[in-house]
Amino acid sequence: MATSEHPQLNRLILLMVSGLTGPELTAAASRLEIPESEIGELIDEARQRIRLAASFDHHHELGVAYTRLNDLYIRAIKVADLKTALTAQRDLNRLLESHTPSSSAIDPLAVEVDAREEVEAIRLHLLPLQLASPSAPLREHARIAAERIRQQSDASCQVPASASTLSE
Repeated sequence: MATSEHPQLNRLILLMVSGLTGPELTAAASRLEIPESEIGELIDEARQRIRLAASFDHHHELGVAYTRLNDLYIRAIKVADLKTALTAQRDLNRLLESHTPSSSAIDPLAVEVDAREEVEAIRLHLLPLQLASPSAPLREHARIAAERIRQQSDASCQVPASASTLSE
């Protein structure tokens, strides 16, 4: 009999999912009256099916669940079943909340790499200006650059002496 059509395949999958492995699984397969010659092949088929089930398209399944809950909510509202509508809305909120990116989902290594790249870009802008010794820390180059920008800004905002005498 082909393993994919074996009548006990689904039961074997359930046993594997419940945690049975190795000799325990083989013994359970024997109790399911699976011939000893087919047990290994059937366990391999069950593993393949479990892997296939685990590789679902997460975004697609999330969309299906969202659509089903919305449909249930709309149907419940149409027949004035407020209890079901409220439950559907609550479940929809939970679904959306559980799939919202959180700060814990941020990869600290990626943030560190981004920060290093940012500092390197700043370094490439400031060092050619030769505002301080090349061995000075980057923050000193930034401090001097900021001070010069403030001085230029203050100078451009001052009213020339000739303009102040005209208004008098």
